[in-house]
Amino acid sequence: MTLVILTISAQSAEWVNLVDHPILKVLLLALSTFISEDLACILGGVLASNGQLIFPLAVAGCILGIWIGDIGIYWLGRGVTSGALKWNWARKRVTPEKIARGKRFFDRYGILWIFLSRFMPGSRVVSYLGAGASRWSFAKFSITLFIAALIWVPLLCGLAYLAGDVVSSWLEKYLSYSWLILLGVTGFIFLLLKLIIPLFSWRGRRRLFGKWQRLTRWEYWPIYLIYPPVLIYLVYLAYRHKRWCLFTNSNPAIASSGFVFDSKGDILDLLSTDPQQAQKLASYIRLPYRGNDTRHELLENWMKENQLTYPIVLKPDEGERGQGVAIIRSAEQAKTYLQQCCEEVIGQRFISGPEFGVYYLRFPDQPKGQIISLSQKHQQFITGDGESMIEDLILADDRGAAMFDYYKNKFALQLTDIPTNGEKIALAEIGTHCRGALFTDDRRLITPAMEHSIDALSQSFDGFHIGRYDIRVSSIAEFQAGNGIQVLELNGVTAEPAHIYQPGFPLIGAWKALIHQWQSAVECGRKNLTRGHSPMTLTELYPLIRLHSKKQKFEADGMNDR
Repeated sequence: MTLVILTISAQSAEWVNLVDHPILKVLLLALSTFISEDLACILGGVLASNGQLIFPLAVAGCILGIWIGDIGIYWLGRGVTSGALKWNWARKRVTPEKIARGKRFFDRYGILWIFLSRFMPGSRVVSYLGAGASRWSFAKFSITLFIAALIWVPLLCGLAYLAGDVVSSWLEKYLSYSWLILLGVTGFIFLLLKLIIPLFSWRGRRRLFGKWQRLTRWEYWPIYLIYPPVLIYLVYLAYRHKRWCLFTNSNPAIASSGFVFDSKGDILDLLSTDPQQAQKLASYIRLPYRGNDTRHELLENWMKENQLTYPIVLKPDEGERGQGVAIIRSAEQAKTYLQQCCEEVIGQRFISGPEFGVYYLRFPDQPKGQIISLSQKHQQFITGDGESMIEDLILADDRGAAMFDYYKNKFALQLTDIPTNGEKIALAEIGTHCRGALFTDDRRLITPAMEHSIDALSQSFDGFHIGRYDIRVSSIAEFQAGNGIQVLELNGVTAEPAHIYQPGFPLIGAWKALIHQWQSAVECGRKNLTRGHSPMTLTELYPLIRLHSKKQKFEADGMNDR
């Protein structure tokens, strides 16, 4: 409850005095509940105590306002999920998994929860929005709400009625010190809800531990907190070279050098031009979206031709940070994915074995490139004990606790499941840090043979100089010998040197690596100028960035359910 709303509510008695007719006073009291339900009830009791309104009418006005207002909140939630309200920000957050989970909860506990929420200030708005968003029975909601109001309103109004003089005196004093009082109360409530109450339960303590990790370990920080020093350095380079976007000239063969709207399929096609080096690529098929269901047939035919069986990997042609990537384990899953993803899709053979991020750099005037970053991407699992729910197993894992907000959405339909003793549940099957994978700094494993193999592949791709390969290998020993490499994808200039995300890696070291990456990209772009290539201008790049930020991103976390 904000300070302004509470202060306005405290002055409502004066507003009511402005009208004489009892019905108008009842209606004004009902409207006051839209500002603060409980303070309106207290106000009704004070008015009845002062003889300005008879007690039954005060109670009736409060019940009417509360009932209508809370029904409005219910339909607000329902409007978001039904599509009646075109709020994109809300629809992105209220996923089908969350709706299904909410419906299960309200079907089981809805009547009890809605009834009790009337007696628990602070829980009402969220509860009523949730009931509407999950499309719980409106009849059950409205009747339960009305019965609860019949009990709560007379109780609160009655207490205010019996203590009318005391409450009136308190309201007068409150108006003099309202800001200080409410700041203190707001701070206390925040600490109570966010810190003190969670400390009294194991789950609460684990959630606090996870939040502490996200606060103190920079690997979990959002990009806008990490990149300001890098951005400042880029501005300096732009000023020095008199060109804002030289980095878009670092990989002339890739659209915008991989900064935005780069096609995974186009890049894989260009990597496949040398038959010998093409053997280092995991076999794939491009499945353009044409608004029909033929893509599933194309996928099945490709699998037969290449003698492949499930699982396979499906991912959007344009995607980043693991967005939309799914390990598909059946034809039915594949069909569902292709029906839901309304953009070009890459189908790829599933490769087992260790996964690495290999950051490669070769300046245009140099005959040989080098690996400047090597990071293994470790899958994360939880193991069932036959007693604990998936939710508790995730919280018991340190990295799981740090990523709990993500996992609770990913496993929304399974959080209460109890895995059998010894059963392994994959938390992160794909090698993406923001989706739970653990990255380690493995630059010590780099060998001349490994560099030669990656360099030979890269030089077969004319117009590529800087970027990160995501690969699977048959074994680390084979990889060090330059063998057993299977490229999953190649990311351009915006790909990061993944070794910096090893837990405990210093932030200063990460800034140095990122600055070196972008400095190298700018230098590649500068040297490509002499080869007849031109970078994008800022007026060309900026609209693409805005368009990319507005693009609806397809997610497929539900496809990776066990």
